[in-house]
Amino acid sequence: MPEVQRDRVRIHYEIHGNGVPVVLLHGMGGSFEAGWQARGWVEPLTAAGCRVVGIDARGCGRSSRVEEPALLQGRPYVSDVLAVMDAEGVAGAHLIGYSMGAGHALGIALAAPQRVRSLVLGGLGGIALAMAGLYHEDARRTRERLVRAASMLGGLFAERDPYAPRYAAAYFEAIARDPLAAGALEQLAVPALLVVGDGDTAQGDFAALTVTQMLERRIPGARRLVLTGVNHGSCVRDTRFKAAVRQFLQEQEG
Repeated sequence: MPEVQRDRVRIHYEIHGNGVPVVLLHGMGGSFEAGWQARGWVEPLTAAGCRVVGIDARGCGRSSRVEEPALLQGRPYVSDVLAVMDAEGVAGAHLIGYSMGAGHALGIALAAPQRVRSLVLGGLGGIALAMAGLYHEDARRTRERLVRAASMLGGLFAERDPYAPRYAAAYFEAIARDPLAAGALEQLAVPALLVVGDGDTAQGDFAALTVTQMLERRIPGARRLVLTGVNHGSCVRDTRFKAAVRQFLQEQEG
């Protein structure tokens, strides 16, 4: 399988299909395979004429394991994803991210908008927003919420893999060291679709249902789709999400 190497870290990725380039970015503690492929995203996208680029974030999936906060500081996912795109000759791509992956997609669009054809941001709550270098409401309160979230997610990930809590701890330490800003969301000239479940409320005003309301207000022309009867965990599997993304991509390609 193809990979790129950056600052001692291997970034694993896969290519499926041919046509319009679409980059899929998974949630925290997941991988391209578990987050997207196993949930039935690849086949409908390739059938719709897309070239799917599925990336395992550093520290996840088949990419190098990472336990050093320094290797996660400064939002290295931006350069990781751009390096994969460069390796595959992709000048610009549609970015589709869920949860952490949505935060990464937003961070890439803010740092390198010329490489982004459109954004699909699914389940983007306050944690993922901080991963993009942004705060919700104010930086101090966001950092307080992140401390509580780090403990919660560490316990959750421990059930999956003994390594996962160490990765999560390193990532949250990296976020604590990185600056947070309000961000120039009003200057983002990239078509954006925000998708969230109406049950994505577990973290209150830090949850994606609330955070995406703010993003809809601040990103020019952004569309927000709220799916009924699903929460943060089940939204990404929903057939309505997949159908909305296919329609959105078709609109962008005209």
